[in-house]
Amino acid sequence: MSSVWQDRGTPQVRWWSSDGYPYLAYRAGIQPCRYKLLLQGLAKMRKLLLLWLAILLMFLLAVGASIWATPVSAAVAWLSYSDAARTVECTNFTSSTPTAYLRATGLQKSKDYKAKVYDANPANYPLSPLLIWDGVADANGVFDCQIYLPSFPNSTPGEWKAELWKVLPLSIQATHTFTVQASAVPELPDVLAGIGVAGICFGIYWKMRKKRGKRDGPHQRHSCQGIS
Repeated sequence: MSSVWQDRGTPQVRWWSSDGYPYLAYRAGIQPCRYKLLLQGLAKMRKLLLLWLAILLMFLLAVGASIWATPVSAAVAWLSYSDAARTVECTNFTSSTPTAYLRATGLQKSKDYKAKVYDANPANYPLSPLLIWDGVADANGVFDCQIYLPSFPNSTPGEWKAELWKVLPLSIQATHTFTVQASAVPELPDVLAGIGVAGICFGIYWKMRKKRGKRDGPHQRHSCQGIS
């Protein structure tokens, strides 16, 4: 085949020979037999590439179908309550309502969610939440959590913030604020003072009881003898 291009000492100005052997392959020193093997290898690679592209396309279609098939609610409700049954909404918590019960509705069922609760101290937001609650939305798209306020003495009363996050993909779903009065989060010295007063009262009671026991003296035992 190369002799066709070398009849006059220089290759003829042709890109392809009669049987499809290219001039560039000739210039690169590729023999016709090797060129045919190269074409066969490229044809096999092309088929393999098309197969992988088809598999990737089917995978993407399946993932897209699963995402579209998952129902997503138009609105997520994220509220606080004063009772465990979540029937009485409350946004102002005091010593008489020491537990804030939180509930989110309208979520994707069986998905992982995370609640973060912050006190009124702006320095704690967003890196230092008082509470992080991990959970899974139930079959009705409901997620519940709660926070016992006296468990956080010395926290800053005022407007607290509760954020609801979806874990995968990580995204915030809703934000809710509620007010926590100082009586709901007593300072630690007050708690210790209460314990101390209780201890003093118990000590006085115990001392008085010991004194009374010494004054009364030991109990005497009396025996009755029968008259024969």
